[in-house]
Order: sequence, then C-alpha cells, then structure tokens
Amino acid sequence: MSPMNYAERLSFFESIHQGIEDGRLDHYARAMSHPSGVGRLSHITDDVLSTLLDGIPIRPGMKVLDLGCGRGFLGRWLEWRGLQVHYVGIDFSPSAVESARRNVPRGQVVLGDFQTALELGSFDAVFAIETSGEGMVDADLARAMLGPLADGGVAIATLVSAGRSFQQASEASIEAINALRGEAFVRDFTEAVVPSVRAFYEMVRNDSSMPEAIQESFRSESDLMLRLIHDRSYGYGALIATRAKGELGTSPGSF
Repeated sequence: MSPMNYAERLSFFESIHQGIEDGRLDHYARAMSHPSGVGRLSHITDDVLSTLLDGIPIRPGMKVLDLGCGRGFLGRWLEWRGLQVHYVGIDFSPSAVESARRNVPRGQVVLGDFQTALELGSFDAVFAIETSGEGMVDADLARAMLGPLADGGVAIATLVSAGRSFQQASEASIEAINALRGEAFVRDFTEAVVPSVRAFYEMVRNDSSMPEAIQESFRSESDLMLRLIHDRSYGYGALIATRAKGELGTSPGSF
C-alpha cells in the first residue's frame, strides 16, 4: 500500500467520518461477536483490548490519552468495561472529533495533532490504536506517546503490518521508542484478530447499503486486505512502552 501524505489522510478520514454512522459500526461489531457491541474503524478485538488493559492494568480515576481517537471507540469501550477514567481523546479530523464528543460526553475530545498531545499535561496511560498511517510507530508518534506519560505510565500502540514483514515493523517501532530513551516490547496478536478482520472486510465488501460516497474506497480496501490475509502478508500486534528505561509498571510477563 502506498502511504498517504497528511492532506490525503485528512481528506480520506473526513470522507469516512462524514459518511459512516455509529449505528452501522455497532452493527458490524455485534455481527463479529464483539461482546461490547461497540463499533470501531480499527482491527482490534474486544479480547485483545481486554488483554492489554488487564496487563497494565487500567484502574478507575486514571488519566487516559487516546491518540487518533477517531469516533471515540476507546472511550466508549472503557465505559462499557465500567472503568471511570479521565478520558482525553485527540484527532486531526473535525468530523471524527464531532462524533467522539457526542459518543463520549463525559470525556474531553480535542482537535489537534501529535504536537498538541504534548500540551495536554501528563497521563497514566496513552493509547495509539492504529494511529500511524504507516501502521507502525515512527519518531513523531513515539514522542507523542512518551512525552505525556507520568512517572510509571504505560503507552500502547497497535501495529498493522499489511504487505510488509511484521518483524521489521516491530523492530522499527521499538527503535523509535529506544531513540527517546524509552523501553518497549511487542506482542503479536495476528492469529487473534485475523478471523474478526476477515469477517469485517467481507461484510463491508458485500454491504450494498454502505453510503455511496465511501462505498468504492471501502470495497477497494476490503479487496486489498482480504488478499493480504489470504497471502499471509498481514500482521497485527501491540507495542507496550514506558518513558524511562526500567520503569515498566508491570512485568512484561503480565501481557
């Protein structure tokens, strides 16, 4: 897949968020047997997210930053889990921010970019769920993840390796964290998410009620992703990082 520049990504996601409805995403989530029924524009499953949150763990009252929050999926999901946290989401898409503010009314959602994230104070946990256009952590994302972390805080980014080596994506992401004197490791969740991802794209590919404005791009992406999964050229994982070496709040074995 050819990477999009900033303007192309903004235009793409604006068209998606303007055309899609939360009710349809929730329908997809239920059809894929996600217990939460919370719709998402990401590949992460309820089980994988539960594993990650239990490994941190997230506790009530924590300050949580959601980089690239989209429509507020993580905020809604945390509420479903009964976790009353201080949620702050940030996204560069005005339409996404509008939706997230509606979906997570008790949270704070900010229109901004990675630089904005460094101006929002400190957080106990930072999430970047499929935030990078490259599917892995680069220098800018690493800075936005580690910069806002409080002492002992944990940052989690999901990695999507579509058409490239998952090992290379993982190594490059860890290198970006290490360059800022952070510490990180990656857990591979490919096998855990593939059935759900395949089901999602098959539904999208055959959904004739999809808004016409985004139907073509969704079907094109679906064809590509289904082919990559079939060819075993797809990988998915999570990078867990801390701001300073030796300060992982929990043992890597917890994950």
